[in-house]
Amino acid sequence: MVISEYVIPPAERAAQMLKAAATKQQVASQTKYGVWIRDGNVYVNIREIQNQEKLGDIHIFEVAPDGRPSLAMHAARANFERGMWQLKDISITRFDPAGNAAVAEHKDEEDWSSVLSPDMLDVFIVRPENLSAQDLAKYMAYQDENAQKSLAVEQAFWGRLINPLITLAMLLLAVPFVLNVRRDISSGQRIVIGVTIGLGFYLTNRMVSHLGLVYELNAPLTMAAPPLIVLLIALVAFKRSP
Repeated sequence: MVISEYVIPPAERAAQMLKAAATKQQVASQTKYGVWIRDGNVYVNIREIQNQEKLGDIHIFEVAPDGRPSLAMHAARANFERGMWQLKDISITRFDPAGNAAVAEHKDEEDWSSVLSPDMLDVFIVRPENLSAQDLAKYMAYQDENAQKSLAVEQAFWGRLINPLITLAMLLLAVPFVLNVRRDISSGQRIVIGVTIGLGFYLTNRMVSHLGLVYELNAPLTMAAPPLIVLLIALVAFKRSP
């Protein structure tokens, strides 16, 4: 539990960032306010990454060589099509080189040519299974602040909390089978029984979680139901064992 909470998540992120820095000539970082990417004198802030080719809430800032802002752009959505990004619902503000005026305009759609590639965004796609419970809680709070909701993130969060219960339930379920097994049953048969029970529980747990996503069921109940049922079966088996 300690390793999965405090060691694996930051190590995974560090490895992905190191890989991105080694393979892409771009400066990028990830914060609670989204992904920041620098491409020369252009700074891009992406608040929502649905997948590698679909983005949302994109801010683009262009800076002149003297450090003055020359352009600020916001796009509600962006899709990667035909080798470039298609920005949708765009608000653009162009700044006068002298810094005395700004001109605003709106466009429904515009092509955006950038070295930002979909494969680089794969590094920043939030995979709930790679986040710690603390990171998942922060991400859920960020989504609430921005009127967003992800049932997959909620399931991952509650799954992290319920993992100890799953371990306890499976251990208790194994004890009656070990104590009451007949002597004529070989160790190989015991292993097959144990693997069958464990695999059956894993598949059932995955099936219930996917059904919860499809039908938008309550995340805590969806994640707690399988281990609670296994725990109940284990207690019944204990009660019936001599």
